[in-house]
Amino acid sequence: MANLTKLTIACDIDDVKFPFVARFCDFHNRVYRTRLSPENFHTYQINYILGTNADESVRRIDEYHDSDEFLTALPILGA
Repeated sequence: MANLTKLTIACDIDDVKFPFVARFCDFHNRVYRTRLSPENFHTYQINYILGTNADESVRRIDEYHDSDEFLTALPILGA
């Protein structure tokens, strides 16, 4: 039996507590001059949506996390 001395709590915030897809689209469209919309997101494997490799997609998401679109996001109503 495992010794459970450390409790880990996780919370899914993307599009549950805070808007991710719509705000990411706003950021990506502004920075990369694209025309992404939430309707483009049929998967969270964003590299497929952006047409990039996984490393580039992660870099863009990290860049988004430092942006005004992310930093000024308000919680989803009722979250």
